Order: sequence, then C-alpha cells, then structure tokens
Amino acid sequence: MFKNVFVTLWRRQRRWLYGLLAFVTAFSLWAGTPQSAQAIS
Repeated sequence: MFKNVFVTLWRRQRRWLYGLLAFVTAFSLWAGTPQSAQAIS
C-alpha cells in the first residue's frame, strides 16, 4: 500500500521533486565553493 501511495505522489509531484532536487544541487554547489561565492559577492 505504501508503495502505491509513493508512486501516486511521485507521478503528481514529479515536477516539484525535480525543482527541489535542482535547488538542493545548486545550493550544495554554492556551499561547496566558498572561493567562487566570495568572488561573486
């Protein structure tokens, strides 16, 4: 049952999940490169 619920949420929220993944990736890259962040600011 839990798997079916997960699949339903995945199908409905796929775009939101991709947006969240992109945000986390961008934030991790920004946080992982303080030199470039200081150069930009």
